[in-house]
Amino acid sequence: MKAVLELAGISKSYNGVPALHPNDMTVSSGDVIVLIGASGSGKSTLFRCSNMLAVPDTGTVTLEGVVLNPKGAMPRASRREAASLARQRIRMGMVFQSFNLFEHLSAMENIALSPRKVLKVDKTEANDHALKLLKDVGLEEHADKRPSQMSGGQQQRVAIARALALEPSVMLFDEPTSSLDPRLTQEVLRTIRALTDNGMTMLMATHEMRFAEEIATEIAYMDTGRIVERGKPEQIFHSPAEESTKDFMSCIL
Repeated sequence: MKAVLELAGISKSYNGVPALHPNDMTVSSGDVIVLIGASGSGKSTLFRCSNMLAVPDTGTVTLEGVVLNPKGAMPRASRREAASLARQRIRMGMVFQSFNLFEHLSAMENIALSPRKVLKVDKTEANDHALKLLKDVGLEEHADKRPSQMSGGQQQRVAIARALALEPSVMLFDEPTSSLDPRLTQEVLRTIRALTDNGMTMLMATHEMRFAEEIATEIAYMDTGRIVERGKPEQIFHSPAEESTKDFMSCIL
């Protein structure tokens, strides 16, 4: 399978404290790789390094054959380098724990904004595409509502549609249901499941273990900033090889 996202030797420290030790990972076309582990194990830092919201201290991030940080840590990227990175990064859709929607814009406007500003798509075309994406996530009737008029689950589904608006090659989900109650969580998980059914390439962090076991092509268990063990869901959940993975599984299963 074609490699979409490659992480090689990625590490990150904050104020001298390691948040992420050197890690390698390849996400190929059609993969659904799910990161699991306790809070603070490094999952969010790995995500932020993957799309260069946090510039890795070491290692490289390669998206569809293009290295996003060819000069390493890049403490002072030039304007040209920053613009190049921004162009590459639009091929990664990112959905955070918080929804990060513009409160003064409707659901449709939130989704249409990026294609209009980044891709210079005509307003009518961008709105039509936004309406299609809202239909795909089951929110077509909420197109004119602002975030404050929607539930948390609805807002997160709008955030997913917004990430899809730029037609990314890979979607990154960083614990997208962590702030939702069980009913709203199921709304969002149904939307993510539909994406996997359509073959979307994904890297996802979640505490929803049953869901992870059902949708993942591969599970990666993280502990203290390291990917400790990777494997098929049935292997990681039911016969892990590493002691720390066994300990984690014994707590959650």
